[in-house]
Amino acid sequence: MTKRNGFRRTSLLALLTGGALAIGGALLGHPLLLCGPPPARAAELSLGGNATSLLVGTGQSGSWSWRIQEDLRLKVAGRGPGVGSWQGEFVLSSGTTAGSSIPGGGEGGTGSGDSFRVDRLFLEWDDGPTRVTLGRQRIAWGVGYAFSPLDQFNPPNPLDPSAPRLGADALVLRRSTGDLSYLSAVGVLPQTGGTSPAAAGANPAAGAIWGFHAARTDLALSYLADPARALHQWGLAAKGDLGVGWHLEGVYQKPWAGAEDGRWLGVLGLDYSFLDGQLVCLWEYFYDGTGEPDPARYDYTLLR
Repeated sequence: MTKRNGFRRTSLLALLTGGALAIGGALLGHPLLLCGPPPARAAELSLGGNATSLLVGTGQSGSWSWRIQEDLRLKVAGRGPGVGSWQGEFVLSSGTTAGSSIPGGGEGGTGSGDSFRVDRLFLEWDDGPTRVTLGRQRIAWGVGYAFSPLDQFNPPNPLDPSAPRLGADALVLRRSTGDLSYLSAVGVLPQTGGTSPAAAGANPAAGAIWGFHAARTDLALSYLADPARALHQWGLAAKGDLGVGWHLEGVYQKPWAGAEDGRWLGVLGLDYSFLDGQLVCLWEYFYDGTGEPDPARYDYTLLR
């Protein structure tokens, strides 16, 4: 041991607990260098939720219907060392409706009713580039607001686009392939009922989508095999901003067998926001190649 500037300096070489090694350390004001694995990260668990209640009115050709929409949302999330992150979500919706029905639907008059449904009930695992979700969930492929032919799993209601969409019971695998690109595969579990054309029926539906960004535009190419309706569906979605926001969907549906012609569907939309996003104006045009050209013969029940 030696004296330097009135302090005693001691060289130290010691093995510390936890696998850390102190090399060339010092006491009394001299730096100590530690080398070794970082401490183990403790598991994390969080719980949360909220409840909302809304009064929504929908008008069509002078006929109005009203509903009270109440949602209860519960969420649990966790993260552990070596297992990535996971979360589960449960959403229970209840609605009370009153007022006249959709014009042309053949029901007329007024009425009321109560309904309860589970909109979301799923578990999700995420390790960074890979995410796996199992259960009732929303599968959002399209970019349309009131019309979205790409969203066969969770289609919107054109007469009430803001209404909650019933989830599909599905297994979804999503893999990030870059900062703004991904690949996703979807398998809808067998189920009956509901408002989803692709999800209804005894057979499951399956599809895949590739999303990417190019020329300042979000793009997606998709394919869906729909056994319930025995058809193939190829789709394109695009969304961008040129001072005015715009979005586009194009879909081609082809029956599996027979010489029946395919069906083209499309959506073009424009939107612009005012007052720092507090007010939004939106316009959408929907095209159906097999639709009815005469407005007097429109069947509004098909929009449900």
